[in-house]
Amino acid sequence: MTGLKRVGRSVLAVCLGALAALIVFGLLLGLAWLLPFAEQANYKTATFLLAAAVSLVAGGGVSGLLAGRGRLFHGLIVGLVLGLVASAYILGPRWWLAVVVPLSGLLGGLGAWLAGVLVRASGTVFPPDGTGQQ
Repeated sequence: MTGLKRVGRSVLAVCLGALAALIVFGLLLGLAWLLPFAEQANYKTATFLLAAAVSLVAGGGVSGLLAGRGRLFHGLIVGLVLGLVASAYILGPRWWLAVVVPLSGLLGGLGAWLAGVLVRASGTVFPPDGTGQQ
């Protein structure tokens, strides 16, 4: 029964991390493209890449916070899945997809690592493990 709880929490952490990444990406890109000079192609490309990087870090961080154990692994999974799906859909089968997908995984892992640093600095156990100890 404990194994089933752990798997459920892992799946929930990855799904909510991916959802958080999509929300952050939409908000950042929407706000960046409201500016008056957003019609330039270079600006759109730069803000797209920056919003994607920040959203992958945010998604990995949310996933890492919710996962408990194995934070880095959950962040890597969020980054790899989102990087693979989004890049393959947008770019199609290209040779540099083999570079973009691992970088997305590393960005997700960076977010999970930062979440772990945050939890260790706060001195609390997040998510609560049910033992009542801090």
